Amino acid sequence: MDAPWIHRLLCITGGKMVDAFYSAIHVDGEENIPPHGVPLIVVSSHHNQIVDICVMSRDFPHKRRHSYWAKRSLFKHPVSRYILLNSGNIPVDRKNNDNQTLLRGSFEILKSGEALTLFPEGTSYTEPRILQVKDGASWAALEYSKWRKTHGGKPAVVVPVGMVYTDKSQYRSAVVKRYGPPIDITSLEKQFESGEEKEAVKDLTRLIEQRIVGLTINAVDWDTYHVAIIARQILWTDDARVPLEHFVHISQTLADLFATKDIPAVREAKKDLVAYFALLEHVGTSHTVLSSVFPFAHQPSGTRAFLFAAFSTLLHLPLFALPLVLNIPTYFAAMRGSKLAGDEVEARAQNKIIFGLLARLAVHSACAVLLAKAPWQLGVGWMRAFVVTAIATWLHSRLIDGNYMRWRRLTVAFHAFRAAWAPRSTVPADKLAPYLVPYTPPPNPYVKLTRALPPAPQRPRPPPRHTLMQHLFRARARATHALGELFGELERGSIKVAASPHMARAYGNAQQDANVKTAETAEVELATASRDAAEVVAFLKAHGAVFPPPATR
Repeated sequence: MDAPWIHRLLCITGGKMVDAFYSAIHVDGEENIPPHGVPLIVVSSHHNQIVDICVMSRDFPHKRRHSYWAKRSLFKHPVSRYILLNSGNIPVDRKNNDNQTLLRGSFEILKSGEALTLFPEGTSYTEPRILQVKDGASWAALEYSKWRKTHGGKPAVVVPVGMVYTDKSQYRSAVVKRYGPPIDITSLEKQFESGEEKEAVKDLTRLIEQRIVGLTINAVDWDTYHVAIIARQILWTDDARVPLEHFVHISQTLADLFATKDIPAVREAKKDLVAYFALLEHVGTSHTVLSSVFPFAHQPSGTRAFLFAAFSTLLHLPLFALPLVLNIPTYFAAMRGSKLAGDEVEARAQNKIIFGLLARLAVHSACAVLLAKAPWQLGVGWMRAFVVTAIATWLHSRLIDGNYMRWRRLTVAFHAFRAAWAPRSTVPADKLAPYLVPYTPPPNPYVKLTRALPPAPQRPRPPPRHTLMQHLFRARARATHALGELFGELERGSIKVAASPHMARAYGNAQQDANVKTAETAEVELATASRDAAEVVAFLKAHGAVFPPPATR
């Protein structure tokens, strides 16, 4: 790393970018990262493209420098090549199986006591679970162990990392970054050096996969994943109330619960929750926003809600006017970037952040020109622009969360207002079926599946959003009552529910339970063990869940 200042600049810039997009980044397990001088191999989940790199590099423990593997095509341009090489990146040729150059570069970094961050899934993708973990990171770790005995160097520490996003492409959502305990590879090193290289590599890959699965949220299918999201929002009313330090275990508990197949109340609740989630998606809102405007299971006055939301928004507008005006181009550029991502969900946050950054730089430059009284005073203009944009940026960061929520409330209240004044425009019940199916992202062509996935349903053409509002309120009532019935039954009876093995070890039974019937098991072991239902209910209550009452008989 001939120019370490480039690495520092990129880390700072990336950190500022993700801080501007996400409302919070919670970090767990920093004590698992060794200090400077200890060779470190970080193996992380990878579901949000370049944003994952920015989140990883932001405030890395002990301010350690770390390097990445990057595809060779990014190194073609002289400028990008200079930046990438001097910020510690190593080119990877995916079409060439001979990676000796890649490994040598990695070994030199580790020998110098630096950190090497790898994404063993091989690509960024959007699925409800970890689908693949490749052998590259395992080869690097075990080959380095063998190489250092003749070339010198300390043993490397392998640390798994799970990066979880509450809603990765949603502006002002949150991130949880979890550093797991180091993986002990001593026995695998001996196996590797004894000639069983492929076996040792495969064993380490499986171990890495298990650790990453234990640090992230994994559901057996998309419906289960969506149901876990909406159930969490109902139980906590607002995702912001879910403690981020427990976010992963809470979400995994719900994903496991709704993978249980032999409890009728689970199946009924799941059906109603899926329909509610799909309607929220088509209306373009969330349960958190809807319930903040209409806090009851029935629909209050749409007109009154709209007037109140409009008054609240206008009341807070004067103080937010300056940052709003300066950031309007940023908002539109970010929305345009999101649309360009199309069905590639993992690219939306990346595009929003990059397009928004470019727009903000353009606004800053325009301010410099406009605030300069004459061409030769452009330097003064830049200083004035810096002061104005610094104040606007400070106000924006302090006020954006509240104003953004008020805008979202105003939007959903407007849809309810239109629905109240145009009841005949509501979509007929016999034509509602396409809107009761959540959107499923298309599979990533670079992810190798061991089994065929069902084809994604064709996405219907969205109707005007107000035409779904009446159905949305009814779906919310059904979903809420079904969830109340489910947890009432779980609390009363002596029942076992499905659990992922690592969750069962932490909270329930250490052994896999073959008697628990679950949805189809994925490539990794999900929901194949069990927990007591009463323990699950107590766990959720202890972390702030409020169970809705069942429907009145």
